[in-house]
Amino acid sequence: MWIILPVKSLDDSKIRLKNVLSEAQRAQFSYLLLIDTLDTLTSSKHVQGVLIVSSDRTLSSLAEKYAVEFLLTDKDSGYSIDAEIAIAALSQRDVDKVAIIPTDLAQLSHQDLELLDNAHHQGITLCAAEKDGGTNAFIFTPPLTVPLLFGMNSFKRHQQVARDNSIVVNVVHTDGVKRDIDQSEDLQWLNEQTSGGKAWQYVKALSLVDTVNEF
Repeated sequence: MWIILPVKSLDDSKIRLKNVLSEAQRAQFSYLLLIDTLDTLTSSKHVQGVLIVSSDRTLSSLAEKYAVEFLLTDKDSGYSIDAEIAIAALSQRDVDKVAIIPTDLAQLSHQDLELLDNAHHQGITLCAAEKDGGTNAFIFTPPLTVPLLFGMNSFKRHQQVARDNSIVVNVVHTDGVKRDIDQSEDLQWLNEQTSGGKAWQYVKALSLVDTVNEF
């Protein structure tokens, strides 16, 4: 299974956390989330390759460190468009399965990846975001046969457009994929976890509980 990671420029990341974290803290937090994601992906037997797509050229050295591929774009065009750019780059490869996931799944595990890999056999396979109805995992066997519609309530929209085109839809529920970190309450949730990666350690070290509770 190949993984596509669309990554927004770190300087513009996590805008919805601006009332809790400074711009520098948001960039560092996003960077550590990406590191945690790469740690998990590159040590999983279910991951054949990883492609980061981003306009942030500073991430190329991180990609090199983890021996994953990096595709530089000229601007942040949005999650769906960046994912489509990455899909096009993989189109000439012998790839039997592609998963598009965000980089802010702070509790992503090898078990989650195994479930995603084993769940997909045909059509598209989806995992919903826990809170806003978004899509936190979109898996397909190339070529892509439905448009990407990432964003709020995209889980239902992806299902509908697939069914409108007679495409089989598989739905997966897994804790490490459904919970992403976007808002202050997500930081509080992450802070309350008993273990985690570098992003979790960073949130713990910032002692954000009192600040988060104000919002």
